[in-house]
Amino acid sequence: MASHPLDNMVWNALAGPQAHLGTSNGKARRFDPDIAIFAAVEHPLDSLEALAEIIPSGARAGLVTTGPVIVPPEFEQVAQGEVVQLTAEKFVPVSTAGVIFRDLNKADVPQMVDLVALTRPGPFGPRTIEMGHYVGVFDGARLIAMTGERLRLAGFGEVSAVCTHPDYQGRGIAKALVSVIGSEIVARGEVPFLQAYTSNVAALATYTRLGFEPRRNLTFTTLQRR
Repeated sequence: MASHPLDNMVWNALAGPQAHLGTSNGKARRFDPDIAIFAAVEHPLDSLEALAEIIPSGARAGLVTTGPVIVPPEFEQVAQGEVVQLTAEKFVPVSTAGVIFRDLNKADVPQMVDLVALTRPGPFGPRTIEMGHYVGVFDGARLIAMTGERLRLAGFGEVSAVCTHPDYQGRGIAKALVSVIGSEIVARGEVPFLQAYTSNVAALATYTRLGFEPRRNLTFTTLQRR
């Protein structure tokens, strides 16, 4: 039985629409480090040996796989956790009335990085903004919430970096911003998808109300090259 494209989403993204954002030796692929930590091989549960050829000493690689991986001797495991992947075959956006947002650009990156560091929605680097369209909500000059698109592969677009400053949570801002990005993905004829930590009950409830349904659990592993 053929695997689902999202089972190895990083591999497939770097073989398609986002190939220009990374490096490949034919056996392993990785995003440029400033863009994303993600790397992949075609059959990650069989072997990760090919990664050593494209990950320099001291650098890290984030792998998203359908189960635990066997860590090759050239690497050490830094962290491992479980996330749930959700797709929205029937996306149900909410109204954005009352939520004033704008496109984010390179000038906003310092604030974007700070907001991610505070709220910890997942990996975000100084050039992650190049992966897709990001929108944000401001209180004056201060960025208080954002959402954007990260991975793209044939037929699918990932909603990512969903985060709201703790002082502004509970106001429906995240639902509105996810609705903006998800609607753009649907307009392209693609299915929105995202990942959330299995322990993040509040986020999962929000995504469910927008039409996202759990597809499967995945393992996120961070390795560091010796």
